[in-house]
Amino acid sequence: MSFNKLFEQTENSIKIEFLKSILTEHPSLRKMFLEYIPEVAPDIHDKNINISDFTKKVNVLFKSFMESIEALNFEDFDWENYIPPHSGYMEEWEACDSIAEQKIEDAFGGFEEILLENLLQGNLIEIMIDILAFYRAATDAKINNPYDVLESVNDYLIDTKLRDWVDFATKKIKVTPLSDENIINTIMLFFKYFDSQMQGSAKSIHFFENFLIALINKISNKSTIPKLDKITSIDITNFPSFANAVIKNTGSLADWENIALHLYLVNKQIAEELLDYYTKTKQHKKYLKTAKKLFTDDKTYWCITIQKSISTKDDQQFYIDVNLQCSTTTSKVKYYKNVKELISSDEKDSFIKNSKYNTELKALIFKEDGDYEKIKPLIKSLDSLWNSAEKILDTIKDIYPAFVFKKILQHINSLMSDSNRNRHSYVTIANWLKYANQIPEQKDKTMKLTTKLFNHKPNLPALKDEFRKAGII
Repeated sequence: MSFNKLFEQTENSIKIEFLKSILTEHPSLRKMFLEYIPEVAPDIHDKNINISDFTKKVNVLFKSFMESIEALNFEDFDWENYIPPHSGYMEEWEACDSIAEQKIEDAFGGFEEILLENLLQGNLIEIMIDILAFYRAATDAKINNPYDVLESVNDYLIDTKLRDWVDFATKKIKVTPLSDENIINTIMLFFKYFDSQMQGSAKSIHFFENFLIALINKISNKSTIPKLDKITSIDITNFPSFANAVIKNTGSLADWENIALHLYLVNKQIAEELLDYYTKTKQHKKYLKTAKKLFTDDKTYWCITIQKSISTKDDQQFYIDVNLQCSTTTSKVKYYKNVKELISSDEKDSFIKNSKYNTELKALIFKEDGDYEKIKPLIKSLDSLWNSAEKILDTIKDIYPAFVFKKILQHINSLMSDSNRNRHSYVTIANWLKYANQIPEQKDKTMKLTTKLFNHKPNLPALKDEFRKAGII
């Protein structure tokens, strides 16, 4: 009899009994089953749990996790039974880290399965209890780590293991049927716990924000979402992204703007949303006021964004400051060109002086202003210019071709006289000869130099090979 026919004829009770026995005996199959089931799972949960019961559960589990973490042995390593994760060479510290990771996996490898089981049953509150308890335990545990494996085991447990578990739960929640009541109860209990037990660690809420945002966005009846002041009295700057998500789901645009103005200096995403809102609603005065505060707070980050939306008509000095910062940040002279007619010679000199480590930008500015003689002193040696050398030489190769060729020749001679030269040295030489061939009036000299090096005695096969690859011979 075929499998399909036998399966169809078998009673459901027998099939269910067989499925239970297989899932009980095989964890990997059980995990596959749990990963599949949440998409169709019913919403079963503890509806009437209060903050007192929630706190007791978290604290009991917190102590249990803490004992397990502090029992981990990071002093004695079982080298005899150690199996490296790969066959290649490993430094001793890498092997120690690998063993430490395995110890942690052995101790807490079932945590993800617990999350899945709770999702299967709709026990959202239990999931929150689990991750809160583990977070506290991993934060507070006193771990014996004399060799500093994983640098900090506490940080590894939180930033790697728990982060992976929370991200996993966040992803699964998006496809798991959950009632609005269940979600709201869980969020309220979370913040009540922080209010009563972790007030001094309010910044830690940031760790849970993506999880909380996934919950708030899943609520179907937005009118049931409590206002922020009803959820918690904790300063919302400790969880700006979640506060932003709540107000977007519950308030008007005016409400959102008020919250955004309170949060934009501590959260760049909210700041970008606020600037975008002012742009779309053509509230340029508000845009300008907000942009100035952001620029003062972090010039490097905000200059490019702000530059696109301002002009000299707004505030000329602000326009100058933003464009000069854009030049500094990007090493592009186009922003300097925007304001060069608006600044005095003293302001220009001050800007260039403040750009002392940005040789490329200084060369581009001198070229823009026709101050070619000032570029020469910048080129002490090509080695000192690192990857900016070609761009800097480009600024004067048409004006002082002999000078540029001389600098390249000095650099090539320096590389050739180095007793430690190698194939990389020959690649560099080939590239510079290729560049020199583009310099006006220097092609004949470049060809003679190329031929001389190619015919070097003693013979240099690697150099010849690189010259052929570069197409210069």
